[in-house]
Amino acid sequence: MENRLYAEFYRWVDACVVDDVLYYHDRGVGVVSTLRAYDPNQKSWRVVKGVGELLARMICSDWSYTVRYGGNLALLFRRPGKIWCAEISLERRLGGEIWGKVEWCDPVLTGNFKVNVVVLLMGQIINGTRT
Repeated sequence: MENRLYAEFYRWVDACVVDDVLYYHDRGVGVVSTLRAYDPNQKSWRVVKGVGELLARMICSDWSYTVRYGGNLALLFRRPGKIWCAEISLERRLGGEIWGKVEWCDPVLTGNFKVNVVVLLMGQIINGTRT
């Protein structure tokens, strides 16, 4: 039971809410990753469209972290020797589809570092600078 609870917590630790929709990066296992959104009003999960090129860049990333960045979503991820940040604007279209547009994607930190510390710091920096 404890392992199951830990697994559930770990799955959502990198999720965030933007405009009452829960977003998380589903890295998948052996498959292409997706950015998913859960709309509590529609009680359904959807795949965020329009971000496939960004997700392809993340294929070598072993972790990701999502945070609300103003009205947008920031997706932090690691590539060898760098931590990247992508700002994604979100748009709900007819039929409930959610589309994302990558506004920018750049390395924000380079070097040899402990991931847990960096993720916490980056989350604090982003959440503290733009709410």
